[in-house]
Amino acid sequence: MNQPQPGAVSGPPLPLDEAERLDALARYQIMDTPPEEAFERLARMSAALFEAPIAMLTFVAEDRQHFKACVGTPLRGNSRELAFCSHTIVLSAPDDVMVVLDASQDERFMHNPVVVAAGVRFYAGVPVRSSDGYAIGTLCVYDTQPRASFSPSQRTLLRELGAIAASELERRQAETQLRAVERRERTVLETRATRLRRGRGRVDLPGRTAVIVDDGMATGSTARVACQVARQLGASRV
Repeated sequence: MNQPQPGAVSGPPLPLDEAERLDALARYQIMDTPPEEAFERLARMSAALFEAPIAMLTFVAEDRQHFKACVGTPLRGNSRELAFCSHTIVLSAPDDVMVVLDASQDERFMHNPVVVAAGVRFYAGVPVRSSDGYAIGTLCVYDTQPRASFSPSQRTLLRELGAIAASELERRQAETQLRAVERRERTVLETRATRLRRGRGRVDLPGRTAVIVDDGMATGSTARVACQVARQLGASRV
């Protein structure tokens, strides 16, 4: 087998919707975040199902790729210019699974350091899409041995795993947004409690208004009770 030699690496194509894709990626605030078990589990499943030594869930930013979850490598990112996944994110359904059976024989990758130095030969990846359809990342597997084929059923399975990754991403996004709402509500409640402790507070309740204005009484335990009652009654504003 001819061994690939170092040489120029052609830049990957840009998606036609690149600006919108980057905006979608930014909304998830996932770049450079630490590993999370839900995504790590998915990478482990992918490696096992496809008998691949390396599997990753990646997110592709303007000039780099973040490995959110990975099996078989300690790396947590690389240059977008060198990423196989930069080619995957331009694909559209139904032909949205990218397969490279032998990268050493593929003109797009034969001079890539990932192939020349790290010895990668096989790659299969599928876009991971945002809720509005932008390919913000990939789920992919690598092997250091070339493969003769990647069957239609394997392509379907990889596509299904990519959809699970997207669902996990949405679950994470919903939880992040919920925590943000809870933090804002906690700040409002703490502000109300502070005002009540200072002896003056207004508590608006659904359908009616309760006003507490007493410089001498609305302090200490009285203020705490007032806050608790207001919360139980569904206070919307202090």
